[in-house]
Amino acid sequence: MINKILTSSYYLLSYRWITRIVGFLVILFVARIIDPEEFGKFAVIISFMAISESLITLPYDNAIIQSSRLGKKDINSIWTYTRFLKSLIFFVLFNLFILFFNFSFLVQDKNLYYIASLSILGNGIYNTYINRDIRNVDYKSDMISSFIGRMLRLLILLILCWYLKNAYALIISWVIEAYSKSISSFFVTKQRVTFELSFKPIKKHFKYSFTSYIDNMLDQLVINLENLFALSFLGAKFSGLLQATKRINSEFTADFKLLLDKILFPFYSRMQNNKEKIMKTLNNYLPLVIYLVSIVCIIGYILIEDLIKLFLGPKWLDVVLLCKIFFIFGFIRIMNNQMKTIFRSLNVQRFNIYSSMGYVVSISILLILFRKFELLNSIFFVSSLVSSVFVTFVINFYFFKKNVNFQVKDFFKKNFIVFFSIIIILIISLLTNEYIINYLESYFLVFLVKLILIFFILFISYILYSFNFSKFETNIDFMLRQIMNRKA
Repeated sequence: MINKILTSSYYLLSYRWITRIVGFLVILFVARIIDPEEFGKFAVIISFMAISESLITLPYDNAIIQSSRLGKKDINSIWTYTRFLKSLIFFVLFNLFILFFNFSFLVQDKNLYYIASLSILGNGIYNTYINRDIRNVDYKSDMISSFIGRMLRLLILLILCWYLKNAYALIISWVIEAYSKSISSFFVTKQRVTFELSFKPIKKHFKYSFTSYIDNMLDQLVINLENLFALSFLGAKFSGLLQATKRINSEFTADFKLLLDKILFPFYSRMQNNKEKIMKTLNNYLPLVIYLVSIVCIIGYILIEDLIKLFLGPKWLDVVLLCKIFFIFGFIRIMNNQMKTIFRSLNVQRFNIYSSMGYVVSISILLILFRKFELLNSIFFVSSLVSSVFVTFVINFYFFKKNVNFQVKDFFKKNFIVFFSIIIILIISLLTNEYIINYLESYFLVFLVKLILIFFILFISYILYSFNFSKFETNIDFMLRQIMNRKA
């Protein structure tokens, strides 16, 4: 099982890095052809669809991962009702809504919505037997189908953006990804879903899935509401810039989020109600994750302006300051993701619901107040987002500490050197940027100072790893054995 876990991590990281490299090369081409306004339209459309779909979706996929008692009949029934039939119903309802209603926060070109709605049918045929593989910590089939979908999307996007040069290229390539991923899912795993009209499996897992429904609905609202607010308050161009900001920030921290979510969800599902084992697991890897995320965000903060100028061009320079604000709170976002994963694994989704509600209320109040007093601009908008993320962190941490017996003082005491070094590196980086780099006129000197600063950060990181994390690999092996109920 341990070998399977390590192999799954390899597939996850391989998928992530291959798609990242290819996607990076494609976006260099696309971002210079398609304007930020068109990216904003695309972001608003997929966000509106995600929020709408969450209203009628019971996330039984998580039930497949959580339960060890699901048979073939159960999985087929779940697919029939919550995937296939739901997609048909939602496709009809969504297009009727777009046809008869108009709202200011929607993109006015309805044809974009009609084309995007085709993805609903594509997602509806996805082979949910892959989720049972995930239950067994086997991500190979999931990664292969995702890889095929992503590569086809990028290839089609390259061709379409050259001819269309607008949001249609983004939407059509996104729809093609949905179909290619779902179709390939039938060829990458041994078993395939079929129609099953028995309703008993739906009833059996309804309680868990209904709680997950509320959690998922609010989660989608948290993820996508800001795009609708961006279009409504500041226009399509800012919506596109915001989407680029979030995408750039995620490129620096997505690997951590991927591993914490994908791998640790089935891990913690096996450790329900064993708080001692959960704490041992956290102590074995969380300090290193915190340190690495912080270092990556600091380096991103230093280099972001040069990366934007070099790769995306001058029309995207407005995202530099927005990205810097996001980087400062990158650590909090990862910690929120870790705590939400644990809550979901332990079947206490109500805590995720509370934090999501806190985010929605916080961002809504802040944006309404800023707009009322005519203060709302791009900086205040992004500041409202990260402030609301911090509110979410406080709520999550309160319930996490209370329900997992997380001892804050002990954790900080054991890892004092980690947090101390992060603070020192952050202070040095900010002071260097503010009082040295900003006053240099020579680009060569600016580049040289940044390079020296990054080497200094990496050198300190190496020393810290050598002295504080030298037993990390041993700890990981111990953690895996504890999770799989084996003796170390």
